[in-house]
Amino acid sequence: MYDNRIYLREGRAILRKYRDLVQRTDALHAEIEQLNADAYALKGYSTDERVQCSPKTQDKIGESIAKIDTKAEQLMALYAELIARKTEIMEHIYLVTDPTERAVLIARYCQAKPWDEVADELNISLRWAHLLEVRGATEVGENLIEDAEKSA
Repeated sequence: MYDNRIYLREGRAILRKYRDLVQRTDALHAEIEQLNADAYALKGYSTDERVQCSPKTQDKIGESIAKIDTKAEQLMALYAELIARKTEIMEHIYLVTDPTERAVLIARYCQAKPWDEVADELNISLRWAHLLEVRGATEVGENLIEDAEKSA
């Protein structure tokens, strides 16, 4: 049996990796939306209209479309990783015995919500939300280590 700090560290590590992946995916999605908006702004018209533009503007639009394609490929790769990790994370979170701890972990790590929002959503104090996260992450870490030892 390990010290609870080891379980907590392991549990938080895997949960944070997933949350970081969610945040990177969201940021990349927002970047693509901004690039799309910028490309339409360069055109200076809606998609239904036909207006001629200068070759320089056409080049900028082409560059924007190329960036969008590149970012879209990156986003698809992140989505694939996100799906694979979400399955793994949710399996471990659903092993947490306390339903409120589970709810805190899901809100904080899977939905990437800030602490105040987590506490408000669950109608608990911020301090209690932190304590429940520690307990839940410790249990996740314990399950992870036990699974690793069983498979070794």
